[in-house]
Amino acid sequence: MANAAWHVEGNGITQSTTLAKGGAGVIDVYVVPYMIDSGPATGHEGTVTIAASAYNPANVKAAIDAQVNATHDIAGLSSANA
Repeated sequence: MANAAWHVEGNGITQSTTLAKGGAGVIDVYVVPYMIDSGPATGHEGTVTIAASAYNPANVKAAIDAQVNATHDIAGLSSANA
């Protein structure tokens, strides 16, 4: 579960292609935009790129949660926390 609330910008989801690992051909991907709704990074917009073969709600959520957690934690850094 993410440290902050977020939502997918559904009308911004796009399909594309990208190079596979090691340049071994191309793969179809979905690019899913999201926005952080709470915490120190409120308003931050980001995207996750998911291979078409792995495009499902659980994988998209896990990828966004991971990015939101990192962004939330980084946005909350200060020298007072050190």
